[in-house]
Amino acid sequence: MKSRLFDFFPIPKRLSMHTSGVAISDRAIQFVDFSHKKHTELESFGEIMLTDKSLDEGSIINADLFAKSLKELRDKHKLELVEVSIPEEKSYLFKTTVLGENIREIQNNIELHIQENVPFKTSEIVFDFSIIGEEENGKRDVIVSVLPKVVVEQYLNAFHSAGLTPTSFQVESQAVTQAVVPKENKDHVLVVNIQDDKVGFYIVTGQTVRFSSTVQIDTTPSEVIILDGTQRSKKDDNPYLSILVREIRKILTYWRTHDGSKDSYSIRHIYLTGTIKEELKMTDYIGNNISIPVEVSNVWQNSFSFDEMIPKMKRKDSLRYSAAIGLALDDLE
Repeated sequence: MKSRLFDFFPIPKRLSMHTSGVAISDRAIQFVDFSHKKHTELESFGEIMLTDKSLDEGSIINADLFAKSLKELRDKHKLELVEVSIPEEKSYLFKTTVLGENIREIQNNIELHIQENVPFKTSEIVFDFSIIGEEENGKRDVIVSVLPKVVVEQYLNAFHSAGLTPTSFQVESQAVTQAVVPKENKDHVLVVNIQDDKVGFYIVTGQTVRFSSTVQIDTTPSEVIILDGTQRSKKDDNPYLSILVREIRKILTYWRTHDGSKDSYSIRHIYLTGTIKEELKMTDYIGNNISIPVEVSNVWQNSFSFDEMIPKMKRKDSLRYSAAIGLALDDLE
């Protein structure tokens, strides 16, 4: 069972209508709209670049400038109700086991585990959860996603100032996963979300994110420097890819040691999304070094078939819009 993340803003029935997917990052605001005709179609999409430094690692530094950019997006594309993703850096994710025969009991029991896993009191956060596995002796394993309430309120105020109504908030990793990982997936897979200055690593079972990590990476033509100080010179033929492979290996090692080493826990596939350059070179390099099937994602696979329509968005751009696409999918359900 997977619930809608942070869906705590009830919308009156008279407002139960079309919603757009809006993804937030430090560098841009992106949106995607689907239409409901004979079959699902990409209706519209757009992007506002945040060149004013109004956000930093997901924190709103200048609320007025951020709201101004949101209003520009709203006015240009006539947006109203929106599903929103918040950058991964502001969220917490943990697994726990709780008692409970219904959703309310499970939720109440999760609250008892909050302070064991995040540096906030229960009154200071909003959370949602996904149930994984089967019930055993009245206990259930759950994946809990947490956002500080102050962060949610800051984003909510900015959207309201811009004349937009958020219907729910999601963490970036879950929004990306909804577009990148096939709905029918049953395995453990790794999603690698590559952005200009960071990479998100998400371990996913089915379509539920079970682990996420974000690594800050700064790339230049001559060198690649990772946050922990490791540096590769331009003599390295593939400095960026070699560091990417190293970080993937770290994630795989963590998963094996943290969640078990049984074959049933092994990662079966790697999906790449985000800012992808030289697709073939990247998939070959990672696949040859990791020995796990690697592919660049089809971010439309859960939206429509190419037999029905060809989206009016370039493939390389669609990969950057994966979070917004995943959010817009909620409107189709």
